[in-house]
Parts: sequence; structure tokens; C-alpha cells
Amino acid sequence: MRLFVPPVLIAFLVGSASAQVPQPQTAEEMQAQLDLSAENLGAFIGANCNPKSDNFTIYDYTNATIGNLTFIQVGDVNYGYYLFGNDSSDLPPVVLIPGWTGTIQNWPVPLLQQLAATRQVLIFDNRGIGYSIDSAPASELTMETMASSTVDFIAALKLGKADIFGWSMGGEIALTMAVLFPDKVGKIMTIGGDLGGPTDISENAPQYVPVLNALSNSSASDEAFLMRLAALFPAWLNDTDLPGIGVCNLMSSFYSLPFDAASGQAIKNQGVAESAFGNSSAIYDRAANITNPVLIINGEEDVSMAPEAAVMIFNQIPGSILVELPEGGHGSLFSYSANGDDTFAKLLNAFSASDDPNDAVAEVAGSVGAIYQDKKSASPSPSMSPSPAPVPGPSSSATSLKALGTLVAAIVAAAC
Repeated sequence: MRLFVPPVLIAFLVGSASAQVPQPQTAEEMQAQLDLSAENLGAFIGANCNPKSDNFTIYDYTNATIGNLTFIQVGDVNYGYYLFGNDSSDLPPVVLIPGWTGTIQNWPVPLLQQLAATRQVLIFDNRGIGYSIDSAPASELTMETMASSTVDFIAALKLGKADIFGWSMGGEIALTMAVLFPDKVGKIMTIGGDLGGPTDISENAPQYVPVLNALSNSSASDEAFLMRLAALFPAWLNDTDLPGIGVCNLMSSFYSLPFDAASGQAIKNQGVAESAFGNSSAIYDRAANITNPVLIINGEEDVSMAPEAAVMIFNQIPGSILVELPEGGHGSLFSYSANGDDTFAKLLNAFSASDDPNDAVAEVAGSVGAIYQDKKSASPSPSMSPSPAPVPGPSSSATSLKALGTLVAAIVAAAC
């Protein structure tokens, strides 16, 4: 008998109120948090978003929302993409770059709909994965070549200096674009992405080993599936249903968008590029010269992208803004775009809409109790203290933290 049972709407994670949970300092503490999160998420999924239930939400994305799948040859890459939304808006187009293993299918449908109502939106598969076929040798796939070909792709579509939003590895591509091609792109917005080098804390600090183990476990068992979810959604918190809402949004979005698979070889190739990026400080060192406006978003409880790394990125990039979403994990973009919540879209649009967006972004952040910091503020808050140097340890593309493909595979298996 599978874990998932017919849903009924119930309260989730009721209990005594709790403040922000400190990041675990040992592998044992991290494992205990993941175990509790997996248990709580299992209960929430069974009660609220069982894919086998007639009440499971399928979003109405339709061709009216995302249009039709289109292809364009750009150099060695035949890109598959959807271009949709309000093309008469005063806001520039926004280009969404998925993370490691991610495809067109891995975005929150409500976020796509919210953005499309206000501006033109481009979603696509990174070179060499999903629909985007790359004829170049796999050895040429790096963060720099992904950034370069994405810039050429945007130019081929005549989108001008589009704003860029990247999730996880997509954020790393976006920041690399700002370093290497500042005149070709507009504003940069990221969640859960780093600059490599010293900001790649999660890959090397020993307390993150349980997270690495959870994300690298490709088993389709209920237990492995829930542990992968636990690495993205912090359901060890006892006073919120936000993680569960995010998980249900992820699952509904996955089933609603057109199927778009990532091959094992493509995932491996991206993993090699990801590992090489994490082991190099080249982009981190040059990030101090970034001139594009940069918005860094992170979840306060993200164990897949350490919050202290987000602070390091903020400190490294001139004029940047940092927003830490309360009770948010690596999948915060799903949690803050579900059930009518448009916080995430508001953050992106507020940052895009003004040459001096600090006040507008601060207002949106304040509406959900997020930690906000910009370079105009007098001094960092206590949570912005400098982070310790990463502890040396193994780094492997096979155990990279930017993992969503195995999660998606488990969702499919769980529904069968």
C-alpha cells in the first residue's frame, strides 16, 4: 500500500509556536531535522495532495498561459522554450533559468501565471538537457558556457536586456552572466544559487552530509522520496503549514506542465559542471565588479543552500539586496506562490520596476516578515554576521545539492 491516501483538508504541523530554528551544526542534528521534516511532509501529502485522488489539483496552464513549445537553433544548441505573457508591459521580459537537473516542467505554475499577467516570460531548458539539444562535446559544458549560450539565446529571441531569474544552479548561471556579460542582461534575481568557491558551503561542511545523502538517493521508495522533499522544504518547524503548501504546489505544477524529461547523461554532465564551478573561486572573485542590480533571495531554513552563503554573496556584490524568507527552504518559490500568495512574483516585479527598488522590495519583504538587507542600510542585523570558512571535504557531482530531477522521478514513481 502506498503512502498516499485520499486527501482531506486538515491543519498541518500544529503545536507550540517556535522561532527560527538555528542551522544544525552537526550531521546528527541535521539528520534529526530531516527525519522530522520527512515525517511531517508525509502526513501532509497524504492528507492534502495525493496524486491518485480525484481532488488533486491540476492547474489550468493551457496554451493561453504558456503558449506552444518552440525551438530555435543558437550555435551548437537547439533550444526548446515557451515565450508567453504580457508583451506590452513596461517591465522588461524575465528569463527563468532552472537548476541542476531542472527542466521547463519544474516551475510553480501559479508563479508563471502571476508573472505572465505583468510581463513577458521565457522558460526553457538549459543547453544539453530536456528539449534543448546540444551538439557540442559534453566536456565543453561549464557554468560559463551555459551563461554564454543563454545570452546568445536571449539575443536570438530579440528580448533586449531582459531581467534574469535563476533558481539554484540557474542562479549561478545568472550571476555568471552578470560577471561575464553585464551589458547583455538587465537585473539579476536569484534564489538558492551561489558564486562558487567560498560560497559553496553546503557542498563541503560536514553537517550537510545527510542532505547530500538524501538528494543523491535515487530510490523511488516513499522514505527516499520524503527525504528528498525534506531537503527542499523545512517541515521540522512546528508552527506553519508553509512547507506542506510548497510541496503540494510543486507536485501540482509538475503534473500540470507538459512532460519534459532529463536524461541521466544530461544530469551527469550538468553535475560535472556544477562541481567544477563549486571548486573554483573565479566567478566569486570577479563578482565584486558586478554592475547589474542583483536581488538575492534565500530561505531562512534552507539546508540545500546555506543561508550564511547568501550573506557572503550579498557582501561580495556591490549594491545588492538580500531577502531571507521566513520558514523558507530551497523550494521557497513554491511555498510563496501557492494558494493565492503572490509574494514571490511581487518581489521579482518590485525589483524590476524601479531604478531604485530598495523601498519597494523592502515593503514586499516586510509584508511576510522576511529579513531584508541592502547596502544603504546603516549596519547588518545580527543574522548577517560573517560566515565561517567552509570546512574542507569531498565534493562530487554525484552528490550535488542542486537536485530536483531525482525528486521529480520519485513523484512519478509514487503516483504509479
